[in-house]
Amino acid sequence: MGRLNMWAAVIIMAITVVLLQFLADGRVSAGADWYRHGSQWVSTYDLTKVMLGRGYSERTLTLADGQGREVSSRLSTLQADPELWSLVYNGILHSVHHGDAEIDDFTYNWLALGDHIPEPPQLTHRRRLGGFRQPY
Repeated sequence: MGRLNMWAAVIIMAITVVLLQFLADGRVSAGADWYRHGSQWVSTYDLTKVMLGRGYSERTLTLADGQGREVSSRLSTLQADPELWSLVYNGILHSVHHGDAEIDDFTYNWLALGDHIPEPPQLTHRRRLGGFRQPY
C-alpha cells in the first residue's frame, strides 16, 4: 500500500508541474518596446511581419521582429487589457509606418492602421503583401 501512495504522489506532482508550466506560458506582458506571450517575445518597434489570422471565431495576431523572434496571440487576449494593447498597437503603428514590416490588406484594415497613420507610407519604406497596387 505504501508503494501505491508513493506513485500516486509522484503522478500528482508531475501533473501539477505540467499544469503550472502550461498556465505560466499563457501570460502576456508588454513594455515600452517589447511584447511577451509565455516564453516568446518580440521587439515591437522592430517588427518585420504583422499578420492577422482569419479564424472563424478567433483572430490570431502574429508578430515577428528583426532578430527572427516570433509571437502569436489571440487578438482578444491583447485587446482585453487596454494598456497592454496600447503598447503593442503603438509598436505596430511605428513598425508599419517607419519600418519594413510586412502586412497584408486584411490586417492593415482590420487593425484600422490607416486611421492613425497621418499619411500612407511609401511602398519603398515597407512591404505590403497581397492586393496593394504598385506605384506607376
